[in-house]
Amino acid sequence: MTILGQAPAEAMAITAFDRLAQTLVEWWDTDDGQHRNRNERRRERNHETEPALSKLLQNFLLRTSAEAATTILQPILDAVDRHPREVYGLLLGLIEVEDREPSTQQFWSLWELFADRVRRARWLAKIDSKYVRGSEMISAIFLGSGWKEEVRHWRSLEGHAYHVHALFEDLPPSSTVLHDYLRFLYHVGEQSLPEAFIRVAKRLQQGDQQLGKSNTIFLLEMLLLRYVYGRPLELKRQRDLREAVLFLLDLLVENGSSAAFRMRDDFVTPVATR
Repeated sequence: MTILGQAPAEAMAITAFDRLAQTLVEWWDTDDGQHRNRNERRRERNHETEPALSKLLQNFLLRTSAEAATTILQPILDAVDRHPREVYGLLLGLIEVEDREPSTQQFWSLWELFADRVRRARWLAKIDSKYVRGSEMISAIFLGSGWKEEVRHWRSLEGHAYHVHALFEDLPPSSTVLHDYLRFLYHVGEQSLPEAFIRVAKRLQQGDQQLGKSNTIFLLEMLLLRYVYGRPLELKRQRDLREAVLFLLDLLVENGSSAAFRMRDDFVTPVATR
C-alpha cells in the first residue's frame, strides 16, 4: 500500500485503496459482531496495522482524483451511522493531512460528503444523550482537531468557511452542536467573527438549554471578550449584530456569567465623545 500510494492516478492503486476502505469497515463490523453469521469466518481487526493503513488511506484520498476518492470513501461514509468513532479518527487524519500538505478543493469536496452523512445520521436526534455515539463525529466535522491554543485561523478555510456555517444551520438545536461550533470559532474560525454572533444568537433563541455543556459558556465569553473590549464600534455599527451581541450578553448574565455582566455594562454605555 505504501508503494501504491505513490501512484494516486493509477487504476491498480485506486483499486487497492478501494479494497482497503472496505477492509477497514469489515474490521470495524466484526469487532462489533455486526454483519456476521455463524458460518462466516471472523476477520480479526488488526489494531497494530490499522493506524498505519488509515494514514496511507488519508494521504491517498487527498492525492487521487475527486471521482476516485468519492468511490473509495463510500463504505466509510456508509459506516457513519454504525461506527462514528472510527470515522471520526479518519476524518481527523484528513484534516491533519490537509494542514500539512494542502489539497484544499479536494479536502472540502470530501468534507461535504462526511457532512451530508452527519446531517442524516440516525444518532443525530439524540446527540445530547449521555450514552449516544456520534459526539466525536460532531467534533471532527467542525474541525475539532488538536489545534494549538494560539491558532486563530486555518488557511484552508479561506473561501470555504461557509461550508461549516451551513452545516451548523442545518443541524438541529443541540448543546453538542453549539459547543463544537463555538470551539471552531474560538480556534480556526475567528475570521468568521463577529458576523457569526448573529448565527449563534438565532440558534440560542431556540432555547438556552444548548448552553448545557460545561465549557460552552466559557467559549462564548471568550469570543465576546475579543470584540466587546477589542472592537466595540464594529459590534455597534450594524444593528442586527448589535442586537445579537446584546441578546447573548443578556442570556449569559441570566445563566450566572459575571464576565458577561461586566461586558454588558460596558457595551450599553455610550462611547464618550469630545
